Amino acid sequence: MNLLLTVASFVVAGLTIVGIIRVAIGPTVFDRILAASFAAVNSVIMLMLIGVRYGRPELFVDIGLAYALLAFLFPVALARYLDATSAADESGASGEESE
Repeated sequence: MNLLLTVASFVVAGLTIVGIIRVAIGPTVFDRILAASFAAVNSVIMLMLIGVRYGRPELFVDIGLAYALLAFLFPVALARYLDATSAADESGASGEESE
């Protein structure tokens, strides 16, 4: 069982690193948001694996749930911000053209 948890932890850690690299080099903002969400989900999985490994899953499940809620709200809030920003840019651009 310990070997399985160790291998799973390394796989998830590798995927998290890939997600973080994608956040750094993503060509668009939306690629970076998706990569950040991907890395956050992998971090929650890593927390669960650590909890099982140390025999304290109830503690790490609570921490993982709180982190998952924050990881869910980040892209939603950023998408709303980007939508409001693009709407303001469009209305500003149409106002400049009419003058």
